[in-house]
Amino acid sequence: MIREKIMKMPGRRGGHFVWRNHEILRIEAFSDAVFAFALTLTIVSLEVPKTFHELLQTMTGMFGFAICYTFLLLIWYKQYLFFRYFGLRDVTTILLNAILLFVVLCYVYPLKFLFSLFTVGTHIHEGEFIHPFSSIEEVPQLMVLYCCGFIAVYVMLFFLYQHAWRKRDELFLNRVELFNLKTQMLSNLLLAFFGLLAIVVALQLPPESSGMAGFTFTLIGPGMSVFFSLRHKSMKKILSTEELTQHAEAVERSKKKTVKAGE
Repeated sequence: MIREKIMKMPGRRGGHFVWRNHEILRIEAFSDAVFAFALTLTIVSLEVPKTFHELLQTMTGMFGFAICYTFLLLIWYKQYLFFRYFGLRDVTTILLNAILLFVVLCYVYPLKFLFSLFTVGTHIHEGEFIHPFSSIEEVPQLMVLYCCGFIAVYVMLFFLYQHAWRKRDELFLNRVELFNLKTQMLSNLLLAFFGLLAIVVALQLPPESSGMAGFTFTLIGPGMSVFFSLRHKSMKKILSTEELTQHAEAVERSKKKTVKAGE
């Protein structure tokens, strides 16, 4: 299983939290199955091409599939780290995770449609061009649908980390972890904000230009860079060097325990 392989890889534990879960939970195994199914839904074609022309048509959709694959992998990795960090398996965690998985499954369709349109353009069926929209007013609707899915994913990740915050006393989180947990929640809200901003832009632009709202997501890179820069400065002000050193040592001990558990 991929989770077991990553657990054994050096340098993949990160320094944000001590890993409290060293084994694969049943909820994670179920999540892996759902993500695998979601990935299957994004695949270009379930049938092997019978002609070279069909092969070329299939290959044109590979770039869109690669984008969908990358985004799903990022969501999976964030969810994977959550369970490594906290190891929560209570009813609330199961419910929030189930909603996240449902959102991912629903999000697959607008995700695939949008990036297939972006990379391939008009569809060809039996030699005829099929325009993906029946009217120009559907373009902003597509952008809103995509952005709503994007927002929902990161809002659910925020709720998962917020639940961990409510469990902070039971988890015995140290001051470094409490600081990191707060910034994890804020980073998920910030990412959701970019989705909301894209909706506003899409609705303000003329329908024929609303697709340009997608470029709003290019602000994520610089926006998150500024966020983590401010986070680093705040961390140095709030936390002492001794606390950070002790936390780093605790993380290293959890790494060794995780590797032993995976052997």
